[in-house]
Amino acid sequence: MRAKIQGEGDLVVLLHGYGGAPRDWRFLLESKNFHFTSVNVNLCSLLAGPEPISFHDQADILETFLRQTVGEKRFHLIGMSYGGALSLVMRERFGDQVMSHAMINPMPFDPIRHMRHRMLKLMVWARRRSYLSADVFRFRLGRLALDQVSKTFQLTNRWRAPKYLMRKIGYLQKSFDRFIWIADHEDWSRWASTSAAEDLIPTSMIYSMNDPLFSEEAFLHLVEGIEFCRIQQLTDPEHLVHNTASAELATFINGHLEHHQSDAGQAANL
Repeated sequence: MRAKIQGEGDLVVLLHGYGGAPRDWRFLLESKNFHFTSVNVNLCSLLAGPEPISFHDQADILETFLRQTVGEKRFHLIGMSYGGALSLVMRERFGDQVMSHAMINPMPFDPIRHMRHRMLKLMVWARRRSYLSADVFRFRLGRLALDQVSKTFQLTNRWRAPKYLMRKIGYLQKSFDRFIWIADHEDWSRWASTSAAEDLIPTSMIYSMNDPLFSEEAFLHLVEGIEFCRIQQLTDPEHLVHNTASAELATFINGHLEHHQSDAGQAANL
């Protein structure tokens, strides 16, 4: 695993989503009010490596990496989508070392069960039964499904050109298969309850009211019982709000970080 560390001030650990990359945090890192040391973790080796890695093993690997990277220093923790779910586990494992915690449209535990997107649920059902092949995407319904799923996995629109179509279909199938494997090979009941409700870590939950992937109920369930939690709703209808509501999102996160930064961090920014 790798992480790019830059800046001055309090440490801020950033965890991107499934199909994403460290560049997804540019909206925050390039914002004028971000005055912190970012630890921008590259999760691609966990999510898209040669062999699939279970969610609990991913959490173990990430914990080891962060302990080597931040040591005993305190840090702020921010995760989006899949990285949001991992951030909840890191919050529990690092405890008081976490100064604050923010999640952006976090993936709920047992994600396929909580999935609200009908087309995605249909594609998961079909792929699990080996009904979904490359030929499906040659038809109108398959193209529609591909277009919708592409938004979730951050693929470009260049697939409409024939030379990109098969490459995109192959990438999509690999990503889909890997996600289904992770979901099916995890005992999600072990994550049904965490100690987050018992700690005093200040928390911000930022979610899209009309998120096409997961429901408002699923998002709010993740922070149920957390005493110090600020809920921020976005009217943007997309799951990948770092692309579609970047300015608004950067304002919320910078406000969260500034409100909870350490005295040393405040002094460094003077």
